[in-house]
Amino acid sequence: SYFKGMSAKRKAAAKAKIVEKARSYACEEARRIRAHMELRAQVRSNDPKLRSLTIGPRDTLDVENFPTRDWEAFGKEIGKNTQLKELEIRLFGEADAFYDEEEDDEDINKEDMKDFLCGVAENRSIEKLVFNNFHIFSAEGFEMLGDFFSNNRNNFKSLSIVNCMLG
Repeated sequence: SYFKGMSAKRKAAAKAKIVEKARSYACEEARRIRAHMELRAQVRSNDPKLRSLTIGPRDTLDVENFPTRDWEAFGKEIGKNTQLKELEIRLFGEADAFYDEEEDDEDINKEDMKDFLCGVAENRSIEKLVFNNFHIFSAEGFEMLGDFFSNNRNNFKSLSIVNCMLG
């Protein structure tokens, strides 16, 4: 055991340190979830201050700590937003690791991503779209984005595909 051989005083201090560290992690997690929900509210309310949105690990919206798994609703919220000018979907590590065919996995699966992108495709304000380290670029992936490009032909200016697996 970690505490074996420690004096009672050292053991108490070590336990207090562990408890404090656990509280710190819990507070950080709560802060991340609160920030996520506030950002979602900005998207939903069409906040004019929200001009750019990054979705990815350790970014504006952290997919690893996404408190709600309703990607379809989130895509629709972005689709209805008229203030958003830039959207970046960024992944960390291997692009394929983002997807899991298992429905119960914590990461987003391909079906969730289809639902999300179908909602995003309704957006008419985004001028710049960035996919970074992201694996959707099969014929099916481009099909999902077809409506986005059609709906946005008057505003859309830039598409960046960075470190993406094609095909």
